[in-house]
Amino acid sequence: MAGGLIGKVAKQAIKKSGKKKPNKRARKVKMAGKKVKKAAKEQKRRAKSRAESEAESLRKRMENAEYDEWVMGGARNY
Repeated sequence: MAGGLIGKVAKQAIKKSGKKKPNKRARKVKMAGKKVKKAAKEQKRRAKSRAESEAESLRKRMENAEYDEWVMGGARNY
């Protein structure tokens, strides 16, 4: 009889020390938050990249315009 009682107590101890069930709702909310954060970061990175490329193309256009002015100025002197 004592052996059965010890076994019962051991089973209960194992059940209580068992792993807690994951909180799926909280995990989903957390993952959704991460998705939003990641999307915002990606959008910001793309906007920065676009602005840099526009600035670069504007700089090149200005250089070309200055060169054209310089060439045309030289042509007028002849």
